[in-house]
Amino acid sequence: MATSFETAITKAVEDGIVAGAAVAAVSKNAGETLYAKAFGNRVLGDSTKPMGLDSVAWLASCSKISTSIAAMQCVERGLLSLDEPISKVLTEWSNPDIVTAIDEGGKPALKKATKAITLRHLLSHSSGLSYAFMSPLTMQYFQATGIDLNIFKRAIKDSLVYPLVFEPGEGWEYSTAIDWAGQAVERVNGGIKLGEYLKKNVFEPVGVKATTFQMDHPNIKDKLLGRTFRPTPEAKAVTDAPDVGMYFTQQPADDFGGAGLFSSAEDYIKILRSLLVDDGVLLKPESVRELFAPQLPDGKYIAEKMDNPQSAAFLAPSYGAGHKWNHGLGGALAVEGIEGRLSPGSLQWAGLPNSYWWVDRKRGVAGVYIAELYPPADPLTQQLFAQFQKDAYALAGTA
Repeated sequence: MATSFETAITKAVEDGIVAGAAVAAVSKNAGETLYAKAFGNRVLGDSTKPMGLDSVAWLASCSKISTSIAAMQCVERGLLSLDEPISKVLTEWSNPDIVTAIDEGGKPALKKATKAITLRHLLSHSSGLSYAFMSPLTMQYFQATGIDLNIFKRAIKDSLVYPLVFEPGEGWEYSTAIDWAGQAVERVNGGIKLGEYLKKNVFEPVGVKATTFQMDHPNIKDKLLGRTFRPTPEAKAVTDAPDVGMYFTQQPADDFGGAGLFSSAEDYIKILRSLLVDDGVLLKPESVRELFAPQLPDGKYIAEKMDNPQSAAFLAPSYGAGHKWNHGLGGALAVEGIEGRLSPGSLQWAGLPNSYWWVDRKRGVAGVYIAELYPPADPLTQQLFAQFQKDAYALAGTA
């Protein structure tokens, strides 16, 4: 008997609204698979390239959890500290500026930060770093100073050094911080590339085989999803997605730990399973608890974003505005839960091409939805994900 999600996504594929998607969900009961299935095609309308659980998409910000795990491994090994100045490792941030305004002539007003950035700040997006596409002030700074919006063209140390938007620890702004956390992992491990570190320390231990920063890697190049685009919520999908500078259109110049991975549903769910069952393979139990612990002293700064329907659609897609959120070291935390869906303390995040994941340790369910559809926060995809999530809880007997 088809689930509600199966019925809905099958119709969406048939109607040309989405090319396809792959989903997987697991239970805390020995990490058993609750559900895993692919729908539609990797390339819009091309039935010779069916979507599979091993089909590979650009993860964008769904990359972040793997880098956060890597950083916490380095904390466990004494290579990094959560609360010491990260400038001991990332010297670029030893004396950062804060931009407070851009005057009418396009001149930035700057002041020096008085507090040090820590790894805890980076992993919880409370460092003062920002994304230009999320922060109007940073976008103005980019425009005033001529910084290229396509941050992937240059190495992180060259493209991601620009002023903070608040004192470290005194705000919340979605940001490039996890890219810098990845740089810290590289530097305390003898300069190894982040992708190689992740392969040995995060991916291989849980059986992940085809997750990489290299879009031309032989393990994935014949499995990649084609990009699709829906110009309006009412439109059908098309293949000519525009290049707006924040999409991967070529091999990036660095291993961007916050945005650069390519992966599949069958790989990604293995990482979530390890966190859900707390098996000690990736992290010690105390480190997993820290990933899921609220890191923001009060939630007012993240509430400013999550109470806004437009930004909430991007930061908490499918959940809607008005819920109480905090941030852990691995994603956004549903403080009071989401009725009918997330339990209090559940962790969730999303990727720009409409991919989503969650880990609910209280009810013992985790899942991932993998797609490659632009622009982000697609309303129909959010509905499909919400239905998949509800069906996963029903299959686990915890609906």
